[in-house]
Amino acid sequence: MNLLVIVQDYPDESDNQRFGYVHTRNKYYVEIGIDVLVLAFDAKKEYVFENITITNLRFFKRNYDIGMFDAIVSHAPNLRNHLRFLYFYTKSKKIFFFVHGHEVLKQSNYYPEPFPFIRSKLFYLARIFRDIYDAIKLAAFKKYFTKNLKSERVKLIFVSEWMKSEFKSNIKIDDNLLENNSLIIHNAAAKEFLNQDYNYAAEEKFKIITIRQFDNPKYAIDLVLKAANENPQFEFHVFGKGIFFKYYSIPDNLKIFNSYFIHQEIPGLLNQYTAAFMPTRLDSQGVMMCEMATFGIPLITSDIPICREMLKEFSNVFFIKNDTDHIFFDDILEKINPNSRINKDKFSFENTILKEVKFFHKVLFNTDSIVNKK
Repeated sequence: MNLLVIVQDYPDESDNQRFGYVHTRNKYYVEIGIDVLVLAFDAKKEYVFENITITNLRFFKRNYDIGMFDAIVSHAPNLRNHLRFLYFYTKSKKIFFFVHGHEVLKQSNYYPEPFPFIRSKLFYLARIFRDIYDAIKLAAFKKYFTKNLKSERVKLIFVSEWMKSEFKSNIKIDDNLLENNSLIIHNAAAKEFLNQDYNYAAEEKFKIITIRQFDNPKYAIDLVLKAANENPQFEFHVFGKGIFFKYYSIPDNLKIFNSYFIHQEIPGLLNQYTAAFMPTRLDSQGVMMCEMATFGIPLITSDIPICREMLKEFSNVFFIKNDTDHIFFDDILEKINPNSRINKDKFSFENTILKEVKFFHKVLFNTDSIVNKK
């Protein structure tokens, strides 16, 4: 089977880790014999990253033909690139859309207000234009999906029940049409988190790790700062990038590391910490926290519906309310059971990637077999 995977951006050898969950999938695909070419619209040139070839639109038009592929896989589609490409270049190819979040939401109804240091007079003007764009976007996707779901050219894959529910609220497609042409399949955990187990050499002082973008309020780095202030007996280490901490006093027990890590490095990093604190205000799945839970590190996260949907089966996960007056970790950390069985199944290859590939084969070749077809 030959797949053209289209995405706005893609990881590379630099600090760019955007759409890492797509790369995790693609590596699995290649391992089981699927040929993958990635078309990343933001790519400046064609390159190879961990045995995956990534091209841009200019190189694609020059060197490839849509007839080379059995199907197209689109992740987080947008109007500007994805839909335009699909209209002009894809002929009658089958298309599998993975719905991840903002692309099918009216963002003003979901995304939290930006931090004060981000806001400006231009922000409110920009939000008006974003609302106009979102209205056009939702109308365009409703028209496109309705037409192509009816012809069975398009199939939809949602990464969570929450995402599917919000898609229905925003796009408003006929329920029967949607049910007959869609599945819910979670993003997979990368192998590094499935094949290794958390192994922390306990120290006297509790050490908490957070890996987050600093300046996007949906990732709630302000709650990490609040927790550090209210738990001076614990040490907090925060990894990520942004300017958030330039505007706030930093307590002595909070250390900031302006850096990201590739997947292979993260399990070794987690083994240096007692627990992970990964709060969130909005997610369609929250892949990083799912990978941490699968790895086995005790994880503290937000008590919101998507986190419950993803992580309620994990004995090493603890939930806190985002609007709680105080964030105290003593009681939570006392409940950590190092001998508890870790759930390695929910985000495993069999429950994620294998389901995707079987779905591809059923739609394209009318078989559940995943024997490679070229």
